Amino acid sequence: MASPRFRVAISGGGIGGLALAAFICFHSNDIAVDIYETKHEISSIGAGIAIWKRTWQTLQDIGLEEEVKKRNLPLPKDGEATGPIFRKADQPTTGIDFHNHMMPYGPLTIPRPMLLDMLKSRLSSLCAIHTSTHVISYEEMPEGGILIKMKDGSTRTADILIGCDGVHSVTRATFFKNLAKVSPSQGYEKFCEPKWSGTLVYRGVADRNKLRQQNPESPALDQARIHVVTHPFGDIVNLVCFYNEENGFGKPYIDPWVTDVPVKEVVDHYEDWEPALVEVVSLLMVLMRFNPQDAHILGRLLAHSKTTRANLSKVLEIYQEVRLPLANTAAERSWSNGLLYDFIHPDFPVFPNATAGDLMPIGQAVGEAFAWLGKGGCDDDWKKAEALISNI
Repeated sequence: MASPRFRVAISGGGIGGLALAAFICFHSNDIAVDIYETKHEISSIGAGIAIWKRTWQTLQDIGLEEEVKKRNLPLPKDGEATGPIFRKADQPTTGIDFHNHMMPYGPLTIPRPMLLDMLKSRLSSLCAIHTSTHVISYEEMPEGGILIKMKDGSTRTADILIGCDGVHSVTRATFFKNLAKVSPSQGYEKFCEPKWSGTLVYRGVADRNKLRQQNPESPALDQARIHVVTHPFGDIVNLVCFYNEENGFGKPYIDPWVTDVPVKEVVDHYEDWEPALVEVVSLLMVLMRFNPQDAHILGRLLAHSKTTRANLSKVLEIYQEVRLPLANTAAERSWSNGLLYDFIHPDFPVFPNATAGDLMPIGQAVGEAFAWLGKGGCDDDWKKAEALISNI
């Protein structure tokens, strides 16, 4: 068997890491890939994921439409689809529905573990998954390549290391620590550790039948609602409750990122809200607290026939040129949406005694914020990247 063109190491075996490996494997047959995952197995926590048009196009690129059909999941649909109801409920009186959302695209909703399995189905024999393998740092070797250091004292090597290791990424932390050594006056150390947004997320389920017995008119029984998200499904109601800690933004967060909590902790946060909301929150049964498309372009660039060990840095510059503006835009939209959902957007003030008419502008803004999710464009992104790499 011929030696691989080069070796890619991926720190993190979550959706990002597996997706990147899947794109590399699907579009090449001569690149070695090692995925290093801290946990003892490839797994994921959290609710299902809504796959919007751009993401669906990238999954189609590696043939996952057939995998979706095999699992009897409904395919995404172009055109409008009924979305969540936005309701003002942060007052002790009856809440106000202020926006019945029509989504610009009917997304595919898929459980995270199922998506991981589908991505693993696209890995080739040149890809190895190393579980219980904790990357703690790396260094660039004088002769070229990367020396990857593990928690158990062992080391591995690769031509390129890509961090898909989450919010507490040691890959990112090492990168900025190394930059700080070279340019100590630039303040790169501040990027080593993540800063807290100030938001806690409580996720759990309530018994839908019990809620119906207590209050047949409960708004949580029929359709998804935001920003305490209630989503009825079968015999349960899924809840995702967002709570903003005063002056929490930018603080270090020292508690566990995911932990079990008593129901009372959540109920206390919403005791002054609409009675119908307090009612469903009090029925929570299983409760955890969370602190809440690049793979397509990067994977295809690395897999491209013109990519070699010698020009990896230039290929990464192309990736950054194509993807960084889009990633920054997505982050800005996400931040703005969070402000809208929490009624703290500076352009759309919401007062405690707001009426349905007062809430119309913010409802319209919420609708407009979703519009881009119905648009594709990943093929155009790839054409731009492909044109750039052809000139290397």
